[in-house]
Amino acid sequence: MSSVNPRTLNVFYRLITRWFLSSHIQDAAFKYGATTARMAEKIKAAYDRWMDHPGAFAAIAFGQAVAVKP
Repeated sequence: MSSVNPRTLNVFYRLITRWFLSSHIQDAAFKYGATTARMAEKIKAAYDRWMDHPGAFAAIAFGQAVAVKP
């Protein structure tokens, strides 16, 4: 049995796959050198495994970071 309501997992999974792993976002990441197509494939596969795992867990965390470059 999952640690989180399956509907909650589906919300996270849809957000990840429809936004963060969308071609629009991935193309920008490739353009700026933030990732490669190979790494994007590995990330997608990892999220697919996570979604199918019976002990899958998801949570939202909020935070801020402030930095100063002297």
